[in-house]
Amino acid sequence: MSIKACQHGYRVMFATAQQWVSRLKAAQERNQLEAELRRLERYQLLVVDEIGYLPLERQA
Repeated sequence: MSIKACQHGYRVMFATAQQWVSRLKAAQERNQLEAELRRLERYQLLVVDEIGYLPLERQA
């Protein structure tokens, strides 16, 4: 799905579930969560890979 979206000109961001959690948690710790979410709004498709492979922290 993400490859097809790229081929059709869509902006796609791909990361594992753990990478997304780490990225957003780090932004929150820097008090930059809103800015990070605005940056992510530039993408038409956000891919979350490996959901369910590893348990996530409760805060995630």
